[in-house]
Amino acid sequence: MNVPANSSIEALTVARVPGLSAVYFVRCQLLDSAGKLLAENVYWESPAGDDLGPASNDSQFQVKWAKLADMTALNTMPSAGVAVAGTYEEVNGEIRAHIKISNKSKHVAFFLRAEITGDAKGAEILPIRYDDNYITVFPREDRWIEAIVDTSLLAGHKPVVRVEGYDVPAQVVPLTEVKR
Repeated sequence: MNVPANSSIEALTVARVPGLSAVYFVRCQLLDSAGKLLAENVYWESPAGDDLGPASNDSQFQVKWAKLADMTALNTMPSAGVAVAGTYEEVNGEIRAHIKISNKSKHVAFFLRAEITGDAKGAEILPIRYDDNYITVFPREDRWIEAIVDTSLLAGHKPVVRVEGYDVPAQVVPLTEVKR
């Protein structure tokens, strides 16, 4: 199918799948005609969806849910083992970080978030731009995240990245400088 630039079309509808586990993942990938990945989204679903109830439950600034989908199975997911590595370069007053997250396990690494900091115990440097975050990395796969921050915000520190997820404990890794 062809999609014009800066537009959207309904490509398909994914119905709830009966008979699966209490929570399951739906992975949607958009590829170009050459097979290059353009976008990816991962959704977590339950066999029974949220129920808003009658329309009167939905008013401005307040929703009264009749029933929420049961996502508690996420709390018992096995831990996933990931490896984190990355580089950075300074370009025109900005630090450009390139973070690689590799899922070395046979379990889904769910809802991972990267943070660039100035030291191992530091707070995230803000403002910052990430090209993606809160990602899911499937078993034996790699994902890359790019981040850009103004060099002055590091105040002479070397950048490090902290990555953690729903089923992945926090890891702090120094980034390696790439000289141009």
